[in-house]
Amino acid sequence: MAMDSGGQRRSTVQRKQRDEVDKAERLRVLEAENARLRRLLSEKERELQVLDETFRTTPDYLRPGGFHQAVIRREPSLAQQVANFLTEQIYSGVFAPGEMLPSEAQLAKQLNVSPTVIREALAPMKHEGLLESRKGGRSRVARDFSGLVFRLDVDDRQDPNFLAHLYELRAIIEPEAAALAAVRATEEALAIIRERYEALKRTLEEGREGTDESHAFHKAILDASGNPHLAKFLSWVGKKIWSFIQNNDLDYRSEMISTTQREHEAIIEAIMNRDHVKARELARRHVLNAARRHGLDIQLP
Repeated sequence: MAMDSGGQRRSTVQRKQRDEVDKAERLRVLEAENARLRRLLSEKERELQVLDETFRTTPDYLRPGGFHQAVIRREPSLAQQVANFLTEQIYSGVFAPGEMLPSEAQLAKQLNVSPTVIREALAPMKHEGLLESRKGGRSRVARDFSGLVFRLDVDDRQDPNFLAHLYELRAIIEPEAAALAAVRATEEALAIIRERYEALKRTLEEGREGTDESHAFHKAILDASGNPHLAKFLSWVGKKIWSFIQNNDLDYRSEMISTTQREHEAIIEAIMNRDHVKARELARRHVLNAARRHGLDIQLP
């Protein structure tokens, strides 16, 4: 028994030593990234000074005027760079599923950025389901993010056509989901669609953003299609679109909300009437109009 007890103590000591080594390695990685981000920030500041000087001396007729602001973007923001780095750390196993991240204050200090930047970086990661909020202001890696079955490379987000490609993907697939919902939806599923729509309507009438309610409404239609994989995939696309919009401060004009709601109402009516042809047509038009509201002209055959 004495030997067993001694063996347990040695095992505990060895485990603690391994944990300390792991923590030291993570700290080393974070410090290296901190140095890289500081260098990059300094370079970007110099580039912005050059760009600002160039813009001031450029004649008006040579300045971009025929393009919507939504598709003219500079390099990823500092918050996006931090989010990209943390995402890669999670997918590469530095932070394991279910593991707590350092606090926002610790991350800000380690990466030499402000707490505001950290909060902006973590928000879309939580929205996508990669992180979970915990009490005390800390975030935990999701125990299971297998639901994020289709993942674009982080660098793809720097593609100027990233948002357009996502909307195109949505415009190809979502109308078919609406058509399937018109054919397959149970009475219970139809009731949920109507309930989610009314919740979204109330939220918007109260002047609130309604992001969660909008996702819940669209998810109800996707669930009604009867294909769980289709629902998961399109929910993922929708979250990616919203995450990109938030990270890039794209404007969504409030006067468009009533138009969007009329489109939603028409789609619901087609689904309720079991008119799959009209549901498909209206859903396609809705997605293309949503893209146009962000200055994108998606052309499909």
